Amino acid sequence: FPVTINPVISGTLILVFIGPSSPAGSEMLAALGGLIVAFGLSWRFAQRSVPRLQYNWKAIRKLAGGTKWLFISAIVTYGYTRFERPMIGWLRSSEELGVYRSAWQITNSVQPILAIVPLLLYPKLVTWRNISLAVLWQQQKRISVPFAGSFIFACSMIWILIPMAYPYIYGNSFIAATIPCALLLTARLVGTVNVIYGP
Repeated sequence: FPVTINPVISGTLILVFIGPSSPAGSEMLAALGGLIVAFGLSWRFAQRSVPRLQYNWKAIRKLAGGTKWLFISAIVTYGYTRFERPMIGWLRSSEELGVYRSAWQITNSVQPILAIVPLLLYPKLVTWRNISLAVLWQQQKRISVPFAGSFIFACSMIWILIPMAYPYIYGNSFIAATIPCALLLTARLVGTVNVIYGP
């Protein structure tokens, strides 16, 4: 239920409230609204109650002090991933944002497939780590070879196929997004391969 209700609500808000004259970042606000509503509905179905905000400031300060660098890096990561497209719209033009957004849409459609790799690999990495660091390192080196081969092949196909397929997907007006699209897909692959050395 939570997995489906969020995109349904976000899509409905975008359809109803966002039009051609909407400023850059409007879809991000719609997605945030969908997330809040989906969280409230999920909580209501799971707990049979309305979420209540309760703060234990002492526990929050203790947690923030112990995890400050992780917390700061999470904020920075959230910032540059969420504000990337609105900043292009603010600093450049709506046309350039539309071209870049087409590349982002293709990349985002591939992400659920790439997300399967960490889900399958992470339990094995944890098991090897629990045995010993030496076993973990040996297994990481062993699986890095096929991963590297698959990575090189996939990157080669991206840079060959994306320029060929892009005009058929979006038309000639969006050809300028072929290189950003290939770069974004390559970056996602790099992030997927990096999972090998996660734990």
